[in-house]
Amino acid sequence: MTLEESEESLLKRAREEEQNFNWIQAASYYEKLVNYYLDKNFIEKAADKYKNLGYSYTRTADTVESAEEYLKQINSAIKAYKEAKNLFKEIENKSGELECEAEVIFLSGVLTTSDIERKDVYRQAHKLFNESSKFYSMEENEEGVARTLSKAANAIFLLTYCEIDQQEQKKLGQKGREMAGKGWEIAKRIGNIQILSESFNLEWLISINELTNLNFKQNEYWKEYMENYLLKSKETIELIDKYDDPNAFFLVFSAAGSLNCGYGYQYVEDEKDQ
Repeated sequence: MTLEESEESLLKRAREEEQNFNWIQAASYYEKLVNYYLDKNFIEKAADKYKNLGYSYTRTADTVESAEEYLKQINSAIKAYKEAKNLFKEIENKSGELECEAEVIFLSGVLTTSDIERKDVYRQAHKLFNESSKFYSMEENEEGVARTLSKAANAIFLLTYCEIDQQEQKKLGQKGREMAGKGWEIAKRIGNIQILSESFNLEWLISINELTNLNFKQNEYWKEYMENYLLKSKETIELIDKYDDPNAFFLVFSAAGSLNCGYGYQYVEDEKDQ
């Protein structure tokens, strides 16, 4: 087996494990790929696979049963993203460097118990993800733009659950919805179901947080917004229905179900239509 075949085989296996949601197995293949690329001094490829490794550890953390194992996987993800950041910096890849730095900061928010620290963490992560999206835009890398916009929106979503004043929450909510919406539009255009479903789910989650602090039934804007989102919901379901992706189904259908229930309860008077 040639080195190229070995590399191709590892990549294939890593992607297969990802598709089967076996994240810890995917991580083991990405670790091998990182070592392979470092041995060959393929710095950009090593940085990219360190980023994949960090993501695999993050997804693994969502599958474990103990708090101890969860923290272990998060710390492993942070370590991988730090390595990716340093390698991207070495080759002057600013978009990758900023994205991985944002990931490190974002994940550190999981480890802190201080609300003040958590607010600072998510503000900084949001800022860096947003800056990274601008560099990806200059590179005409639409997937990178969509991914980092979605992650910036996620940082805003978690920030709005911290103790902040209502005026800031309103401002952040609008900004987060806009970012998630842009991520959704780009993901739809390039056919990236993962980013599409994450962005769709995030926009609605941010909206829910806004609505809990408003007398929204007296505001025609929110009725129109929810009606437009119902149309977006239908379109998103049609798009993901072509794929066999349980995670995308969960993200989209959970948001769509909540949306339909909320709209029906608040705006539909006929019980049968509800």
